[in-house]
Amino acid sequence: MSAPRGLALSIRGLEVRYPGSPVPVLRGLDLEVPAGTTVAVVGESGSGKTVLVRALLGMAPVRRGALLLDGLDLRSLGRGRRAALRRRIGTVFQSPVDSLDPRWTARRTVAEGLSLRLGGGLGTHLGEAGNLLDRVGIAADRWDARPGALSGGECQRVAVARAVAGGPALVLADEPTAMLDPDVGRQVLDLLTSLQSSMGFTLVLVTHHLRELDRVPGGLLVLCAGRPAERTVGYPENPRHPFSRHLWDAAVRPVAPVELAAEGCPFRPGCPRALPGCAEGYPDPWQVEEGWVVWCRNPPLL
Repeated sequence: MSAPRGLALSIRGLEVRYPGSPVPVLRGLDLEVPAGTTVAVVGESGSGKTVLVRALLGMAPVRRGALLLDGLDLRSLGRGRRAALRRRIGTVFQSPVDSLDPRWTARRTVAEGLSLRLGGGLGTHLGEAGNLLDRVGIAADRWDARPGALSGGECQRVAVARAVAGGPALVLADEPTAMLDPDVGRQVLDLLTSLQSSMGFTLVLVTHHLRELDRVPGGLLVLCAGRPAERTVGYPENPRHPFSRHLWDAAVRPVAPVELAAEGCPFRPGCPRALPGCAEGYPDPWQVEEGWVVWCRNPPLL
């Protein structure tokens, strides 16, 4: 693996609250991601995963806390420096078709990414764009096809090529497999992690599929109703937070939906290990072992 070129990501006490909302979408969030490593952010719909991505892009109303990229706080940067920092960030979105301009060919789409990050006109980057498309598994006879003529998996591969074009320092992948069939989704995950390993960027991967993360080397953050539930430095064979176990079970069999509480531990109404104290404020973090933390007053034994 090449020396990491990624951005070190540090999130401290992050709170995101939209105007008119009585409850923050994200709160009390702390996360450290060393340069050139991967973290997967997992949670159900509405848990705040996508809002975290939007906050890192400067597109969400951060009310308090710090978002540091290589020690630079995004909230304190002027418009010019923030724009320069964003050029070092690549993004892969959930909908592979909607994220691509329907008028542009695959090769021009990737050339645009190269142009934005490296400068120069699109024409000067068409050759390298072809090389990147080949690297992500798009055959040469498909380079000049438009999104409408490509499959969902091909479109997502084009989106990945655009995101990594020009050597970004940070790639944000927001549920990149959600609209793909499982086999194609696993291929896209393998592609992302392979590119991260060889190119050295920092990868933040958002997903609601806990079990697919055995294919993703790196840390894990589980969100529950906008609060951190569990954080690890590697893939946990046996999650310790009851909410993490609920997500784990939901990945392989139908489970009953659970009501989430607005105060205390959000998972307590449906938690089999809830204690009376779980309603009294959010629990302090409990360290399972080095690098493995759960926010739970009564975590299950291994």
